[in-house]
Amino acid sequence: MGCAICRGAAASRRPTRGEDRSRASRHYTREYAWEKAKFSDTVTLKGDKLYIQTTGDKEPTELVPQGAHTFFVPGSLNRNAFIRDGNGKVAEIRGYSADAGEQSGYKARRIK
Repeated sequence: MGCAICRGAAASRRPTRGEDRSRASRHYTREYAWEKAKFSDTVTLKGDKLYIQTTGDKEPTELVPQGAHTFFVPGSLNRNAFIRDGNGKVAEIRGYSADAGEQSGYKARRIK
């Protein structure tokens, strides 16, 4: 059924920035399994904020948008880039430290 904006019920006004962000962020909300490790990342949406929780973490951590598909963890150098497959669906997360570069991190494939 979807939200009113997605159905066109609110076509007479432009969505707010938060509505745009929330709608786009829904594509990231999934579970992702790390390659070569027994960890997974669960990405959730609360309001218009995106959160990530890795196996063993007590609480989810907010992901703040840095670019179109890249997010950072406030107070750290951690970055998470969401990668789409050939059909445009989010297929994996690449987690890395900004000071070490994107090639230094991990990949986590979407499992749910």
